[in-house]
Amino acid sequence: MFEVGFSEIIFLGIIAIVFLGPDKLPEVIRYIAKIKAKFDILKKDLNQTLEKEFELNQLKSELSKEITYVSELERKLDQYLAKMDRNTTQLNSNLNEKLYFPVEDFSPKIPFLNGFIIQHLMLYPCLKI
Repeated sequence: MFEVGFSEIIFLGIIAIVFLGPDKLPEVIRYIAKIKAKFDILKKDLNQTLEKEFELNQLKSELSKEITYVSELERKLDQYLAKMDRNTTQLNSNLNEKLYFPVEDFSPKIPFLNGFIIQHLMLYPCLKI
């Protein structure tokens, strides 16, 4: 952030020794280090809070998209079920009209070998087909 060279740091150190004196300089350095540590902790907490808020906003937007998608699917499902209900009522009305269809002639097509086996099985009275 600040571009401070080595010579500038030595110059600031000499000024600090002149104004503060060698007795108070270690106390001032400790105080500045404590303030810097507290500032770093606050900066870290702020970054974590902002990251959490950003993630929360992303989750909210994704959730709102999913909710709209689910509501669209629900609307389509309701339309489909209504259509199926109309079709079933129409089929029921058609079935009520044609309840009985008589079969006059029913002769299943059986291959030759199967017909032969069935014909011979009918000869035995214990096997009734």
